[in-house]
Amino acid sequence: MQTGKLMLPAVLLAFAAAISTSSIAQTPADGMAVKTSAAAADDSAITSKIKETLATNKDTSSLKLQVATNQGVVTLAGTAPSAEAVGHVLKLVASVDGVKDIQNKIQVKAS
Repeated sequence: MQTGKLMLPAVLLAFAAAISTSSIAQTPADGMAVKTSAAAADDSAITSKIKETLATNKDTSSLKLQVATNQGVVTLAGTAPSAEAVGHVLKLVASVDGVKDIQNKIQVKAS
């Protein structure tokens, strides 16, 4: 009977440990954090908002740019006709909520 009294707390402790570790983000051996579905959804929303912002702005709507977001860091690629156009894009992107940093890979090429 004594064993049964000790076993219940041990089972509850093991269950609590299993639950608490399942909610912690897992980190693979290479040290990179695994992207959670919430972070992926946030990144997707940021990317969508940036694309919408650029598409609806008269000065940027004709630009063919690629937009990717990873943990709030936005990477922009493509071409623009001038440095001023790139600056305008960067200003618009920086105004979007959730953008933490911008990696600018836009090349200036006159058309």
